[in-house]
Formats: sequence, C-alpha cells, structure tokens
Amino acid sequence: MGEDGYDTIVVGGGTAGIVLAARLSEDAAHRVLLVEAGGSNRNPLYRIPLGIGKLRTARGGLWRHTTEPEPHLDGRALALGTGKVLGGSASINGMIHMTPPAADLDRWESLGAAGWNAPSLAPAFARLDAMLAPRRAAATHPLDRAFLAACAGAGIARDDALDAPHGEAAGALLFNIREGRRHSVAQAYLRPALARPNLTVMTNAEVLRIVAERGAATGIELADAGGGPTRRLRAAHGIAIAAGALQSPKLLMLSGIGAADALRAHGIAPLIDLPGVGGNLQNHVDVALRHACEEPVTLHSLLRAERILPAMTRAWLFGTGPATRFPGDAAAFIRTVPGERLPDVLCHLVEGLGIRGIRWPLMRGPVDALDREGFSCRVMLLRPESRGRVALRSADPRDPPRVRFDYLSRASELRRLVDGVRRMRDVFARPEFAGLRGAELEPGPAAQDDGALAAWIRARADMQCHPVGTCAMGVGADAVVDPQLRVRGLDRLRVVDAAVMPAIVGVNTFATTVAIAERAAELMR
Repeated sequence: MGEDGYDTIVVGGGTAGIVLAARLSEDAAHRVLLVEAGGSNRNPLYRIPLGIGKLRTARGGLWRHTTEPEPHLDGRALALGTGKVLGGSASINGMIHMTPPAADLDRWESLGAAGWNAPSLAPAFARLDAMLAPRRAAATHPLDRAFLAACAGAGIARDDALDAPHGEAAGALLFNIREGRRHSVAQAYLRPALARPNLTVMTNAEVLRIVAERGAATGIELADAGGGPTRRLRAAHGIAIAAGALQSPKLLMLSGIGAADALRAHGIAPLIDLPGVGGNLQNHVDVALRHACEEPVTLHSLLRAERILPAMTRAWLFGTGPATRFPGDAAAFIRTVPGERLPDVLCHLVEGLGIRGIRWPLMRGPVDALDREGFSCRVMLLRPESRGRVALRSADPRDPPRVRFDYLSRASELRRLVDGVRRMRDVFARPEFAGLRGAELEPGPAAQDDGALAAWIRARADMQCHPVGTCAMGVGADAVVDPQLRVRGLDRLRVVDAAVMPAIVGVNTFATTVAIAERAAELMR
C-alpha cells in the first residue's frame, strides 16, 4: 500500500491497538495500518509465563519511565516499565484476567461517559472472553493452598469467581494462559488477522505527531529509523491513538493538543486548547508484605540454573512444567472499611520475594537480604483518590514525559493500606501457614503501631503497571474525548486505550482495556 492507501491508522500496537486494528480489519473493504514503536514479540520469552521476570529486566521491549519525586512517598522517584513491543504491556504483564464490578463501570457514566455503563459494556466483555478464553489457575502450590485455607480461617470466604469481585473473597485467579503459554491479544486477536490483505502492521516505527488539516486529523508523521527525514502517512477516515496512558497524552501534546500555555512554554504552537490532556492520571499503588519460607518451594529454588533452564526449554517446546504458570495463583479481595459496598484492597500472594535473575552454581553467596526462600503478598489499593499528571519534558519526541502520580496524597489511602497489611499479617499468622512461615522480613516485627506501618509504606510502596485516565472521556471542561472517544475540537481523531477511563477500575486493568477497544470498534464501524 502507498502512503495514501489506508482508511484508518491505529497508533500503538499494544493491548487496545491490536484489538481495534483486528476488529476494524474484519471489514475487507477497510484498509487498516497498525503502527508500533517497538519490535515484534517473537522472542520465546514473550510466550513463556515465567519469562515475565526476564522481560521486566531486559533492555529492550519497554518504555522505561521514572516518575518525578513522589512527595508522599518520601520523595522517591519510582520506575515504571510499560510495553514497547507488539502486544504492548500485555506481552510483559502478569496475565491476570479480571472483570470490573458493575459499579465501577456505572461510575464512568455518572462522570459523563454516557453509554459506558455495565449493561452497555457487557457485550464487549462477552466478546473478549470468547476470544481470550482465560483459564482458572489450579492453586495447588503449597503456598496457595495455605493462603486460601488461612483466608477462610480468617473469615474471607473461598470464591473462585474472583475475577469479578463484588465482596470479600479469596480464590484462584483467572489467567490468559493457554496450553502452558501466554495467550495475549497478540495471539488471540492479531495472529488470525495477519492473514488479511487489508491489514498492515508496521513495527519499530515511532510516531512523532498527528498531522491535522482544516480541523481534521489526516495522517501521522513518522521518524525514520535510519536517521533520515521524517515521512508522512495519510488516512482517509481517521486516526486512533492507542499508545497507552503515558504515551497517548504525550503524542497529543506534541501535536499541539493540550493546555495552551504549557505547549507554548515548550515552543509548540497550540492547535487545540485542551487542559485535561495528561491530567487525571491514576494507578494502583501497592506495598509488599514479605516472609521467609521454611521449605524450598519458592522461586528461589526454581531459579537455580540447573532447574530453570530445563524448565524454560520444556515450557517452550511442550507447554508443560513449572515455567508455564505465574508464580502466584491465589488472591483475596478485602474491605478495610466496614460497611463499604465493594472491597477496596486486593492482596495477591506471590511465591517469591521479588524479580530475580538466574542463580548460577558458582555464584558467591546471596546478593541481598531478599535473596532467599520466601513469599510475599502485594497489598494493592483498588480505587485511589489521588490524581497525577503526565506532562512534556520538552518538544523533543525522544524525551520521555514527566510523570507524577501523587500517590497517597489522601490520608484515607494510607489508612486503607495500613489496614490491609494488618489483615494479611493476621492471615499469615494462622496455623495453616505452620511449617511454611518463616520470619517476617518486611515490614518486620519492629513495625507494629500505625505510625511505624505508615512510615514503612511511604518508604517502600510501589505500583502496578495499570496507569489510566490521562485522556478521560466525558463532557466537562477537563474531558479530552467525548463518549464516542473522539478528541474534542478535532475531527477524525480518537483515543482508544486505558487513557480514556474517567476513573480507574477496582481490578487489574487489562480486560477493561480490551473492552474499551471492542466498544470503540463498534463505534467506528
């Protein structure tokens, strides 16, 4: 196809972009170009579930973001890597599949996103479930069994419909794993679509800006990978930006769409004054409670070279063995405030103390205090009230954006995390963990009162890779897109990804992002 041979250009080959491009290309007469800044996902590690550890520490395949100093987290700057590869963050995430409670989606409509309530989105979730067919984890690992039994003993009932939480419950999670391999949108949606002659996929192609003419988006400007001049590609029907909650607002601002004064400060001529671009940034903040383990059943043992290398080979060749699962099948949704309708904290048991590399036989001693047998529990705040912002660092597209989440700016958020940690301490202290439970490593026995726990959380809190909200849909002054996902003030331009969520959902965001793209395909058709 020539540069004028496309009807729709989708910018971003991540979760939403792949789903949107695949659905639009089902119409054989509609010519679709999918543009991804990263490379292909052909590396075998992208398909092996336990490859997640290596992928998150590898040099390639990631947008490496570092936040501005977070004032309520002791001024720490946090690292956040999002997927820069075909498949996006769905190629490197934990593969957990969760459907949000209806109340979360109904809240979107109350915030101005008309037609985005739970009944309206139900068909989109049904379609994606049919495509992805997530599988329930077995939860037979000794730590998972102990966790679920201890939760039951602590009054958190077992419920294996945990992917759509409506109350306190503990159970086995759903994962996007099929036949022992990661089953992301790249496999479920893109692979079958690649046979269509009307779909073109372009990788290692970074979009510099959206080209607009006479009040409408007409194309994109691409950087030349070889250092040559930029080039332009045109779209007859329009452009859909699906680059994620950090890159989508950056691209809009580089294209002159954002707060006019801030754009002028970087020497960018404003095209549309939209102050909401980059605002409303939200993510799930969490903290890890860590214990030593008395039995050699954790990742520490598995990551020995003589064990993990055969396990990875077996997983790739046959889809069997210990490398074919995420190291943590079980989780619990809990309420920290009595009487609240929905759980506000998710506690996910992980069969290790953190992401580690391979342990070689001749390596000298432990690397640090966490290089040992142990397990952890990620205690995650589900509906944070804090709001941050993505802003330009400069007018140079190669510069990463400035990102500040403003985590725990509300006292209630810190209170909920403190109470969530206390609930999990009670679970781990139960007799069901006898024989497995070693010493508490973090926060440690010295941190008992609320003040000590709060100080530990501020010093150690981290985040999930669930950024949303920076191009929020709605009708108010800060809305960036309307309920049809059209950018306000510019025809033929949409944003289709997690950036459009007015408020974060109280679950992992992957499935909801797929649903947004499914719904967008309906709207655009």
